[in-house]
Amino acid sequence: MNYKVPLKNPSPDITNAIKIIMGESPIKNHPPLVEYLIDPVHMKRIIEMIGENWSDERTKSLDNYIECWYRLGYDYVRIERDAGFATGGKEVADTTVKERTRKWVTMKSGIINTWDDFERYPWPEKEDIDRVLEDIMYINNHLPEGMGLIASHGGGIYERLSQIMGYGNLCVSLYENPELVEAVTKKIGTIMENFYNKLVQFEHLVAVWPGDDMGYKTATL
Repeated sequence: MNYKVPLKNPSPDITNAIKIIMGESPIKNHPPLVEYLIDPVHMKRIIEMIGENWSDERTKSLDNYIECWYRLGYDYVRIERDAGFATGGKEVADTTVKERTRKWVTMKSGIINTWDDFERYPWPEKEDIDRVLEDIMYINNHLPEGMGLIASHGGGIYERLSQIMGYGNLCVSLYENPELVEAVTKKIGTIMENFYNKLVQFEHLVAVWPGDDMGYKTATL
């Protein structure tokens, strides 16, 4: 079958893409392709189509990651990394794709339900942030000519708050123990602020694009 992707000779132009997105330049040939995430299942297929081997080894995995975005015609590589917030939950085999698992976070009580839990929680440290930023720095340093970097922390403040406290417990605590909710929120926010203060110094970063699971198309959570 004759596929149009992966492209043989991509020609990314992040400068032009940003100008179009900002309304500073008209669309000439095609609008910039924009995607938040590409599932690893699809990435693996793209890498195999160009004759490369899929690997879990860190450097090769990141090279494959870059190559996939490049060969699909994007002007940037987007990547996110989590500072290391423990969220608990369950992990089971994925019944749709046999080579991976799915993870659920509890909707009732979470890891932090009391002030004692708050004090015992393994909050990410500076070293944790530095470690996870290494992957983003690698991509920053190995981008093909013409590509930019879009990055963020994996999961926003609300997303991590609801996972750490548990959605049901969070709702009750907003009424019964709002000071605890505020403390957890501020702690998460401070850690993410430290993450972004370092991220924005990366040379090829063109945008920060975080996501936060705050609801569905019909209503907020």
